[in-house]
Amino acid sequence: MNHATLAQLGSFLTGLGILPPSPDRPALPPAMQLNPAIQQQRRDILSASAAARIYVPPITALAQELAAIPGAFIDDAELNRLIEEDDAIHDSYYAAAYFLAEAYRHAPALPHLAQPMAAAVRIQTHFTPKLAHTRAPSARQAEAAHLRLPLLETYRADLEALPVAGGSVFDWLRTSIEAAINLNARLEQRDLNRSAGTPDRTRLITVRTDLISELARFRAALADEARAGHLPPNTEALIFGPLDALLART
Repeated sequence: MNHATLAQLGSFLTGLGILPPSPDRPALPPAMQLNPAIQQQRRDILSASAAARIYVPPITALAQELAAIPGAFIDDAELNRLIEEDDAIHDSYYAAAYFLAEAYRHAPALPHLAQPMAAAVRIQTHFTPKLAHTRAPSARQAEAAHLRLPLLETYRADLEALPVAGGSVFDWLRTSIEAAINLNARLEQRDLNRSAGTPDRTRLITVRTDLISELARFRAALADEARAGHLPPNTEALIFGPLDALLART
């Protein structure tokens, strides 16, 4: 745990419910997100644990102090991962919507295809006019995304006329648009971090050290409670497993 980054700690604490969700502090990477039943087990353990009553308040105070410092939980390594993820999401869903609309536009002019073909024309006009948009600078993608975001509801009927697995083109384009907006914001944050640096770095180091120490004490106390039979045997894995998984990825 000693080598955990602030980004990893922020994700873990958000997933544990100690910090509220934030676009710059996802609870956990998608592959590690816990199902609701497991999250409920974690909440039950925290409610029943004597160690939680002792350690969660100081952990929460330290986490909130860090969260009040802009950019505290985002380092360049984490930003780069999120930037790559947003870029891939935007480009792939944009391209998928483009090619699906293109397929309908080139389908035979049969009566039962008239509605989706007309919808496809409007979708390409307003949302996916050029495949080359996926290679545009992020600022231009974000500008287009902001313009297209309110159009999602305007053309919702057209977008939902083209179904896809798990939904419709509406879902694909909404995800693509949101990713473009997030991507540009993250790039601006990275530039800001590099030009000015995160403020109060000395305090950040101190609070990170204190936070890791409190988490280590909390973990040891939870393990003691579980060994004594006051908590389920898998308590430590349930509570700290996501953090262990994050650390294993680095």
